[in-house]
Amino acid sequence: MLAGGLTILLNAVSALAGAWIGARWALVRVRRERAFERRLVWYEQFHAVLKPIQNAFGAALVTHALEGPTPNAREQWRKIGDVIMPIADAATDAEFYAPNKTIATVRRVVEDLRSFPLRAGQFDQDPKAWLDAARAVNDRLREASVLLAQDVREHLGLEPIDMNVLRKDVPPPTRQLG
Repeated sequence: MLAGGLTILLNAVSALAGAWIGARWALVRVRRERAFERRLVWYEQFHAVLKPIQNAFGAALVTHALEGPTPNAREQWRKIGDVIMPIADAATDAEFYAPNKTIATVRRVVEDLRSFPLRAGQFDQDPKAWLDAARAVNDRLREASVLLAQDVREHLGLEPIDMNVLRKDVPPPTRQLG
């Protein structure tokens, strides 16, 4: 009788332990999947904020190169101010989801963009320095975009980006900037 009771008790304890281990494993897996999905959503949201800024800088630099400091070029530069506002909110979440290298790049981009409108008022005083600052911000935006793409590909288990594929031969503008 004692052996039968002990067997039942051991079976109950092992069933309980197995159920507890299974529940813990399932909970850990669900948490990892949620974290994976949240990180992926952050990448998508940050890219959606970064892309219009890149496009605005690119359009402004090309317009300025082709036309010089015309009213149309100045309007292109003004549009940058309209599209940079959402990046601070998107960058705040980087600390939750992005690797350290990406966090550092995102912070540099945000700082560059925050300081750029202040430089915009200096255009008439020193156009060359202002355009150099615009080119530097544009380069930082491209760097951030590539780094973000590399991180998301790693996160998804995809092969790394071949940097030679990204380096396309882009024809220079017909006029020199500045």
